[in-house]
Amino acid sequence: GPPGHDTIQNHLNCLRKHDYFKCVVHRKIAGGCIIKKHPNHYELYGLYLSGNFIGKGIGSKFLRCVMQRYPVGSIWVLETPDYSTRSHRFYERNGFVFSKKSEPDPDLGYGFIEYKKVGQPVS
Repeated sequence: GPPGHDTIQNHLNCLRKHDYFKCVVHRKIAGGCIIKKHPNHYELYGLYLSGNFIGKGIGSKFLRCVMQRYPVGSIWVLETPDYSTRSHRFYERNGFVFSKKSEPDPDLGYGFIEYKKVGQPVS
């Protein structure tokens, strides 16, 4: 992510201001995510997994479990770097659809892809 995105101070600020979830697998923290509440939608601000847990379906299950904690029919929005094609595939597999692409930020050298999803009833 952008500079400072993964600093301890940024995570402490997120813990104070937003909903912050951890993903635990076999008593080990496998990852986490941050949910920002907005008046008309929820923003998946960050979802991350440790490398040992990627590619095993854990991220999809974790995402579903987190989203189920919010009202059915909620609108979800997220941004991911335009170069992060693995993330694009992950979100698309989990029902998010492309919304828009930003122009590259000159300071970062890349842009962002925005995805949206309407939460579905739990089956």
